[in-house]
Amino acid sequence: MAGELVEFEEGTIGIALNLESNNVGVVLMGDGLMIQEGSSVKATGRIAQIPVSEAYLGRVIPWLNLLMVEVVTTLQERGAMEYTIVVAETADSPATLQYLAPYTGAALAEYFMYRKQHTLIIYDDPSKQAQAYRQMSLLLRRPPGREAYPGDVFYLHSRLLERAAKFSSSLGEGSMTALPIVETQSGDVSAYIPTNVISITDGQIFLSADLFNAGISDLTSRTRPSNIRFCLSHFS
Repeated sequence: MAGELVEFEEGTIGIALNLESNNVGVVLMGDGLMIQEGSSVKATGRIAQIPVSEAYLGRVIPWLNLLMVEVVTTLQERGAMEYTIVVAETADSPATLQYLAPYTGAALAEYFMYRKQHTLIIYDDPSKQAQAYRQMSLLLRRPPGREAYPGDVFYLHSRLLERAAKFSSSLGEGSMTALPIVETQSGDVSAYIPTNVISITDGQIFLSADLFNAGISDLTSRTRPSNIRFCLSHFS
């Protein structure tokens, strides 16, 4: 089935994304250096999943991610790490893991939402996930579209961001608020991924790198209010 985990004989795990009549397109969740032509592979009957519990609070996933030390230190200094979970994949991580990281965070946030709690999930940033998904799709020889992204890249983000919700009283009134941060190139919000995210979210806050570089601390150049979710134009 599409999205099913498969296992190669040397232990590498992959995800079956393309199902064709004579071929199955698989992306790897590791480096795959030991995989050779003729290696056997078997279906597992499982999809990608993560166990969820309050034990994740205060932790970084994966725990060896040293690039998040500064972020974690800041959260600890402000007393926020005790109720925060950090899920991070770096630029040198396999594209498959970069693609899955936001969904991992969403699954963890949903756990608390279903337990009648209020959660905030910050995605930084969906454009990097889209680039990883584009890389995977091109390797699978899927037809490229605008800016070489696959045709379903909008669905990539809509199925992620629309998991944010506020439950009714009969369901416990738990909530998940999504805050995607999208980096723009030269402040261009008309690019493909920013416009996709803007169309999904309920409102946007635009931040100006030019104002910041000019020494102006109020980075907001123009705003549109929102009740639930925001999209931020971020600078590097």
